[in-house]
Amino acid sequence: MAGPPDDRRRYASASKAAGYTPHEWTVGYTHEHTIEELAGSLFSAMSPETLPSPQDRPLFSEKLQKVLRADTYSEPITVTVLSTL
Repeated sequence: MAGPPDDRRRYASASKAAGYTPHEWTVGYTHEHTIEELAGSLFSAMSPETLPSPQDRPLFSEKLQKVLRADTYSEPITVTVLSTL
């Protein structure tokens, strides 16, 4: 299955064929999540079968905080941009 790098190469080739000059650059940064934000993101990604019941969600967040040993989680984010400016 083709992934993002293959997709970018195809887009760059198609842009060149159409007479444009493709440019690619990468931006990296870190986003700080609270435990509540992180738990909410995880809950939204869980299937109904694995989602904790509403009364168990505070315990899930508490366990998450203990595992991370912090009140926040720093997520490294890398974004690759391909444009024709």
